[in-house]
Amino acid sequence: MKKNLLSLIFCLCICNAYSRITLPPVLGDNMVLQQQSKVKLWGKSDKKSEVRIVTGWNNKTYFTKVDNQGDWLVEVFTPVAGGSYSITITDGEAITINNILIGDVWYCSGQSNMEMPLKGMTASQPVVGANDAIAAASKMKKMRIYTVAFGAEGKDYSGKWEIVDSSTAANFSAIGYFFGRNLVDALDIPVGMICSAKGGTRIELWSNKTDLDSFSPDELNSATTGNSVLYNLLVKPISQYNIKGFLWYQGESNWESNPVSYGTIFEKMIARWRSDWGQGELPFYFVEVAPMKNLASVELRESQYKVAKTVPSVAMASTIDVGEPECIHPSQKEIVAKRLSHIALAKTYGMSGIRADNPSFRECRVNEDGKIWIEFDHAEFGFFPRNNIDGFEIAGADKVFKPVKADAIYIRELDKNFIQIENTEITNPRYVRYCHLPWVKGSLYNTFDLPVLAFSTEIPTTDYRLNDGSDNNKLMFRNDDRWCAIGNSITHQGKYSEIIYLYYITHYPHQHIELFNCGAGGDTATGTLTRRMDRDILENKPTVATIMLGMNDIWWENSGLFSKDNYSHDLEEIVNRLEKENCRVILITPSPYDYSVKSEEPVDPKRLGLERLAKEVIELGKKRNIPVVDFYNPMLEITWKQQAMDSSFTLLLKDRVHTKPLANFIMGYTFLQATTPATLVSKATIDANYSTVIEQINCSVNNLSSAGGTIQFSSLENALPYPEVAIPEESSAFFDFNNERNKEILQIKGLEQGQYTLYIDSVEIGSFVESEFSKGINLASIAHTPQNKQSGFLAEIVSEYTAIVGGKIRYIAMIEYGELKKRYGIDDVFTAKHDIIKQFGEDNRKFDEYLKLKKAESFWMKNAEELKSQLWLNNKPKTHNYLIKKDK
Repeated sequence: MKKNLLSLIFCLCICNAYSRITLPPVLGDNMVLQQQSKVKLWGKSDKKSEVRIVTGWNNKTYFTKVDNQGDWLVEVFTPVAGGSYSITITDGEAITINNILIGDVWYCSGQSNMEMPLKGMTASQPVVGANDAIAAASKMKKMRIYTVAFGAEGKDYSGKWEIVDSSTAANFSAIGYFFGRNLVDALDIPVGMICSAKGGTRIELWSNKTDLDSFSPDELNSATTGNSVLYNLLVKPISQYNIKGFLWYQGESNWESNPVSYGTIFEKMIARWRSDWGQGELPFYFVEVAPMKNLASVELRESQYKVAKTVPSVAMASTIDVGEPECIHPSQKEIVAKRLSHIALAKTYGMSGIRADNPSFRECRVNEDGKIWIEFDHAEFGFFPRNNIDGFEIAGADKVFKPVKADAIYIRELDKNFIQIENTEITNPRYVRYCHLPWVKGSLYNTFDLPVLAFSTEIPTTDYRLNDGSDNNKLMFRNDDRWCAIGNSITHQGKYSEIIYLYYITHYPHQHIELFNCGAGGDTATGTLTRRMDRDILENKPTVATIMLGMNDIWWENSGLFSKDNYSHDLEEIVNRLEKENCRVILITPSPYDYSVKSEEPVDPKRLGLERLAKEVIELGKKRNIPVVDFYNPMLEITWKQQAMDSSFTLLLKDRVHTKPLANFIMGYTFLQATTPATLVSKATIDANYSTVIEQINCSVNNLSSAGGTIQFSSLENALPYPEVAIPEESSAFFDFNNERNKEILQIKGLEQGQYTLYIDSVEIGSFVESEFSKGINLASIAHTPQNKQSGFLAEIVSEYTAIVGGKIRYIAMIEYGELKKRYGIDDVFTAKHDIIKQFGEDNRKFDEYLKLKKAESFWMKNAEELKSQLWLNNKPKTHNYLIKKDK
């Protein structure tokens, strides 16, 4: 009997041993569960038992079976943040998890800078502000902390959830503590911080072995011992615990081995962790490796920047200003954690008003004075300090860098803030950089106290510049210029100036220019133009004027009313009058009279002799050091060359004088060639293999991702293409406008062989082979891109504006300053009585039309002004989303 009783007791003990629920270390008293989600609870039990779970926040019961290995798992729904609660789990014998909070959980990992506790490390490595934080720790009632402890591979990790007080806080990760404290203060919800970090560890130890197998030993470092061990021990086992996001601070152990490939390994690690947790693209926020004298971290930091810029829901907190020259463990952990928390509050929690993106290099340009202007993203309110900023250097072709003076400036005309560098050190600078050294102390911030990220770039050639300072480029219209186009009927029509104006509206959308058509049919340098100078031209307060006269001057000269001395003399007087008003002048030779075309229209001998006037314009330009654009000779050369093949070819209308649309485009093109640098619309070059932006000229590429034959990114350009619909097809016989002056290049390198379809904003643009992408596709030549559609809309507005001004408003000027004076001696048309003007209208249909237009003059002028306003409201480039997808 006694023997049987002992056997029964032994059996009961064995049964109790197997039926006792065991939980992983991360599930326990004081834990924080992720709010409003389906969280996993798991553990071990007797193989044959059923496990029942009761959640204290709603008293709901869940059941699950234990599998053949003794494992069980159940998913339970959590409420909004709050607590405390309990969970009871039983398989016949109950256990209870007590004091549970519901809130947000963040998983922190990395090496020693993440591991470094609030109390600091030995060897004189403190954490600034630690004593105050430790003293106030017991106030953090809504924060719980968990430090993962571990041994050799194959051993279970260990640890426990702790209530925050002065003792537990002192021994917890300083980064994790300050981050969690900031979130509790801002959100007023429970926050759980899990820290599993280990000093001296390379990224390979935290990565999955399958992901590492795609790299060569050189890319991973020759010492591959221990790869994946921490992933297997600390990452994968905890991946069933629902979290809000990741924090990462690591890289110091990789600077010497694989700084270039670090970024690619990092991307794969992020993707693997997200896949393991199975919660989608969980936020992943990491810390930049801090500068240090003996840590050659420049390439590593560049790899980190690229990951932050290209991988979705990834962001970086910069340490460019808080490193320490002799210590790998910077003491300013609170500042770093604050930056991480601001990233989380802005990007994860959507808290408005908080800025979290560091100013980052956008583009470099050179102004007409030779000063270098550097533009940054995320610095829209400017920089501080504003003067004598340290850290900028320039170099020539030898790449020997020298420090330079840098100041923060605001350019009102562009409504942008720049860093301006005045170069007195190097004759022909080729490179500029900021804080691009192992040891630096960042000194430049935006107005939200976020440090400017380090960069190094080549100073652009003329394709990048606003003005390269050469004689050919000094004529470029400037911001806020008021351009008066002065001339006879060819200017009056407004067509060649329309082409020039549209080019500036699209290619320089941030430089506002006003165009005033001051042409008048029948005008001459002698007499008529002088009469209308004050009231028809100077009242527009021009800052720049173009003058194209001669067709009517030669007619009157050959009629015997003007002498040969009139044209040059009177033209110079017009220049004097304009320059007296501080107006820059550009002279244009007259367009030719086509006396050689085979036509039924007889040659008018009074129109012959324009060649002499064209020469006089060129000579006046030399005499007065005034720019001259020659329309006469290039148009004549095209005409004669084409007529050698087709005697009926002409650029002009039947009257041999006025210009066809092709001629207007040639004139506009000729003017641009003579006065305006051939800037790129934009150029984006992307490496599909490494998901990196190789080059971005006059544009900003963001959110780049590349996987499985699909490349996605967004791009904001600084210019628009000249609209394809506004380029006459026949112009290609004389020049390649798109290739010469209208390049919007998309270049994708590293694509696998095959056919790819390009989409912009979900619009199918076209199908191209990989070699076409590698060479570069000029999007400006494709009429149905969203950018070209926007430009086409602007072309419609410009055309409508030209029709109103050239067809109506300038007609009034032509009659008042030409016909009325010439025929009837009325000089001061503004005081002429309406009934007097009317009697002249009875003699000529021109005056009937004039009277109708004169009545509606104020209406048409208002209409024209409204159209000009629309141009500058609708010409700003927009961000577009690109998708390049391999065809099946």
